[in-house]
Amino acid sequence: PHPSWRNTAWLRKNPWFEAEVVPYLRERVRDILSVSSAQPRVAGDTEV
Repeated sequence: PHPSWRNTAWLRKNPWFEAEVVPYLRERVRDILSVSSAQPRVAGDTEV
């Protein structure tokens, strides 16, 4: 997460976000990117 004072204060009040949500999002992004990079892109393909 971005180290701005607003984010830092919010993250301190909501430690569950960094403990639960961030790892899940990182895993999902990694999975999506690995699938996307393994498949050739077709012009006009909007599927993610």
